[in-house]
Amino acid sequence: MKKRNVLLCLSGLMIISILASSAAFAATTARTRSGMPDADCTHTDGAVRAPLETIDLSEGLGSTVPLQPTFPFMAHLPIAFNHYPQVIIIPAGEFRMGCDDRVVDENCNGDEEPDHIVYLDQYAIDKYEVTNAQYAEFLNTAGNQEEGGDTWLDADDPSVRIHQDGTVWQANAGYEDHPVVEVTWYGARAYCQSRGGRLPTEAEWEKAARGSGYARIYPWGNADPDCSRLNCVVETQYCVADTSPVGSYSSGASAYGLLDMGGNAAEWVNDWYDSRYYATSPYNNPQGPPTGFHKMARGGSWRGLTSEARVAYRGIMQPDASRYYIGFRCVNALPGQ
Repeated sequence: MKKRNVLLCLSGLMIISILASSAAFAATTARTRSGMPDADCTHTDGAVRAPLETIDLSEGLGSTVPLQPTFPFMAHLPIAFNHYPQVIIIPAGEFRMGCDDRVVDENCNGDEEPDHIVYLDQYAIDKYEVTNAQYAEFLNTAGNQEEGGDTWLDADDPSVRIHQDGTVWQANAGYEDHPVVEVTWYGARAYCQSRGGRLPTEAEWEKAARGSGYARIYPWGNADPDCSRLNCVVETQYCVADTSPVGSYSSGASAYGLLDMGGNAAEWVNDWYDSRYYATSPYNNPQGPPTGFHKMARGGSWRGLTSEARVAYRGIMQPDASRYYIGFRCVNALPGQ
């Protein structure tokens, strides 16, 4: 592979603006709710700044680059991350997608088979899930529009951590850096498009979570899930019983360095769902079925069992639905494009 270097430049004025915005937020805190996980989600087993740098893409590993703000709300900087938001460049190449019990005993669901080789072009994906503060700024620009029969954000749901103060949308105090939830698939798509990006395909999401290898049950590897690696439900016990600030579980990072791929909030992806799609999925850059009734939500969540943290796990949901445990991240235009 030829080495390609991408020079990333950020102006001094932008740095000052972003740093100034970070001082506007109070320290984040975790809020705990009691009770046991519910069965609301439809499962699919038959039932739902960095400094200036030169990035060498020949290493075969994801490279972290700053996402250059092009809209006012993108300049918001959650206080937990001085280099936020960032994207990870995933290099072009093959990976093995899906699940195969013959390779690793992970109790595959039927719609995760057969495992198959997929080739993806190079792409850039968010390192972190989109936060409440970021989505609130988007709403201040675009409004909470109706699409697919429902508003992008279910603002009346008690689980929402975004509210209106007069005409201004803002994140609830202490939840600025938590992943936004209660957003429909349409609302997630609209946010990504407003940034000049899009939702990841199912294949792009899984490669970013799994890496280019195969024998990896979870984003971090094959070690058993615990509350030091992700926010989920471990042996019937909640780790947090609510969302956590994005990026809180560094030991649960994926092979490419993405965070919260196994827990915190499940994530909308672009594809329609077909339980038999893997049998006929194309080799090059699969986009999913052309039509369908449900969209895909990948990854585990704070109220999900550890089996949902597997990189092969496929969840489904109607695109006009929103849930208190589903968020998203975006695929972005590559630097220079």
